[in-house]
Amino acid sequence: MGRGDPIKVLKVTLFVFLFLFFNQVALGAEKSVLIKMGTLAPEGSSWMKTFNTMNTEVMKKTENKVQFKIYSGGVLGDEMDMLRKLKIGQIQGVALTSAGLSTLFKEMDVLQVPFLFQTYEEVDTVLKKMDSFFRKGLEDNGYMLLGWSEAGFVYLMSTLPISSVADLKKGKVWVWEESPMSKAIFDEAGVKAIPLTVPDVLVGLQTGLVDVVYAPPTGAISLQWFTKVKYLTDFPLVYL
Repeated sequence: MGRGDPIKVLKVTLFVFLFLFFNQVALGAEKSVLIKMGTLAPEGSSWMKTFNTMNTEVMKKTENKVQFKIYSGGVLGDEMDMLRKLKIGQIQGVALTSAGLSTLFKEMDVLQVPFLFQTYEEVDTVLKKMDSFFRKGLEDNGYMLLGWSEAGFVYLMSTLPISSVADLKKGKVWVWEESPMSKAIFDEAGVKAIPLTVPDVLVGLQTGLVDVVYAPPTGAISLQWFTKVKYLTDFPLVYL
């Protein structure tokens, strides 16, 4: 598979739509259905454009009987906050990264293994073979996977040049507090990372609390992190 239109090509592991089975709604002939979804993706990002296009298509095909209300930019909190709201029925869907997905089906942690993938072709091949396994695992835990969306390869970004683990140890490195895999990786490397939620990272960069972050370039642009970093270490760490 090539890298294509995200509306037509829904793939690997940044944002994945999930619904609790008991919150699925049977569409009645006269009923209107509002499906509330949460996402970390900020307004104006390619992911939100895809969500909005999806909403337009759904409304058109259901004659406005079904529509989505998307809570963007982490306004509902980080992924664990959104999952709690999902489980108690405050929202009916959530778009998750691999870190969030792995809390629902632990085997999905494999997608966070560093240096597992080197090319997009490898990603596509593995996901094609594993898709049914992941779907069944989520369904067995009460969730339905509606689609995949990709963000790309993750890189270190910083206010100081990083070319070695020794350089990394000198920095104030951010770690996503909801990603045990990321914390374990930094711990193994001897890096004392600073845990923050995704919505707090930009403020952390602005105040100097952290000066090393990691993200796909598309994510760094959408979240405005790129405005506060000077360097990108050209070595892909993991695929999202």
